[in-house]
Amino acid sequence: MNDLTKLSSLITLSAVGSIILLSIASCATESGGSQNTLQEKQKNFVGKWKKISSISCAATYPDDIEFFTATYFGKKGSSGQRFIGWDAGGYQVLQGDQVKIDTATDQQVLYKYSFSQDILTFVDPTGCEFQYRKVG
Repeated sequence: MNDLTKLSSLITLSAVGSIILLSIASCATESGGSQNTLQEKQKNFVGKWKKISSISCAATYPDDIEFFTATYFGKKGSSGQRFIGWDAGGYQVLQGDQVKIDTATDQQVLYKYSFSQDILTFVDPTGCEFQYRKVG
């Protein structure tokens, strides 16, 4: 093998190695980016919220709720609520538009959610849509 052939082979190997390293770095960034996105979404929940929906299917959801980093505390409001399905427990933001919330009956239930400015909208498994406004 002459020097020109050796140099050409070395350049080719270096290019292939660089491509492999860039691919690995890209995959690591994407998976970390996904995790960061979930953490950012979870941060959006943190704070105090007041229910603004009066639809009957939402009667068992607390009038007031406070989300912390991974837990929440629901409170009955002045509407005369008797039983609330979200009393206290944990929650976890999942991929897409889903959040898993621990209920008063110790079930873990999936809800769809969305944010629009200071409004948090939930859709429960029965299709009931209800909203909260951020108050703190």
